[in-house]
Amino acid sequence: MLEFRDVRKSFQSGEETIRAIDGLSLTVPSGEMIALFGPSGSGKSTLLRIAAAIEPPDSGAVMVDGQDITTLGARDASAYRLRTVGWVGQQADLIAGASALDNAAMKALVVLGTWRRAREQVVPILQTLGLGRRLDHRVETLSTGEQQRVMLARALSTEPRVLLADEPTGNLDRRRGDEVLELLRTITHEHDVATVLVTHDAHAIAFADRALTLEDGTLTEAITTS
Repeated sequence: MLEFRDVRKSFQSGEETIRAIDGLSLTVPSGEMIALFGPSGSGKSTLLRIAAAIEPPDSGAVMVDGQDITTLGARDASAYRLRTVGWVGQQADLIAGASALDNAAMKALVVLGTWRRAREQVVPILQTLGLGRRLDHRVETLSTGEQQRVMLARALSTEPRVLLADEPTGNLDRRRGDEVLELLRTITHEHDVATVLVTHDAHAIAFADRALTLEDGTLTEAITTS
């Protein structure tokens, strides 16, 4: 479970103080995917970065399975991102010339220590994501949608409890975007993950369990799917 408790975060822009997140409280149970909407600069990506312990809030707590991750030191925060968090962004952060399998295995390699064990860990994930016949293909030969699936496999390779997706369909056409959203929904439900999806794509509402809007630092309920 991911829980934000009265989280606040401000930035200075000249003499103006911008309240990106203003007393936000939100619970994302395991097995639920939330779609988070809002205009550019509304604090959506900042909220994900706080949830990933990349940057701290000014105040408040972020609880993950009962632990306040805002209190972690640098080493523990790195371990938390490695083992507990899966991150999927808009841009595919892949190494050209390396295979889909090796790109997907890079995160697991740090945890498991050997390429053999890391590859064994991600092969079934890639197969589930429909890339079983593309394991040895260099990533630059894959379609954009396939590259996103490689990134998703990497994010899932350490069996995360929290999945954070920042505009993962931003560079995809409708069909491929829907495939990624469906995969995120399926993974959330089948693997009991707490998922926060940041998006500008209103179509994502159809795939989420809840839809919320973040604007002026506060949350409001958007259209629900139930």
